[in-house]
Amino acid sequence: MQHYVDASELDAEVVLGATQQFLRVFTLMRMRHERPTETRCPACDSYQVVEESSEIIEQYGAFGTLLRDECVSCGWKSSQRFDQWPRQRLKRLIDYKTGTWSPPRKNMEDLEVVDSGEFPQK
Repeated sequence: MQHYVDASELDAEVVLGATQQFLRVFTLMRMRHERPTETRCPACDSYQVVEESSEIIEQYGAFGTLLRDECVSCGWKSSQRFDQWPRQRLKRLIDYKTGTWSPPRKNMEDLEVVDSGEFPQK
């Protein structure tokens, strides 16, 4: 396109559009290949499978939750599996429950947007 003497702006738009579409499709195909497919219920073939979790428990000297898949459509449930929590996640939970951690608080002045003058005023 760059070296074609008779190329017009319309020709450039066609090439740009085709390149954009190719990159979009290539990206979608790569995402499809890398991501696991959606879980389907083995009992009724429904896509309405959600992950349920239990309270925090201790198992084999580690803390975590029990997870299982459950079909909203027919009620099928998978067997439970243990999801071990990393130490940092447990520490954040303990700090939150004991009140030693809380989200940072801000004054209204801190939330105000200061006009930098970069955009024209209406």
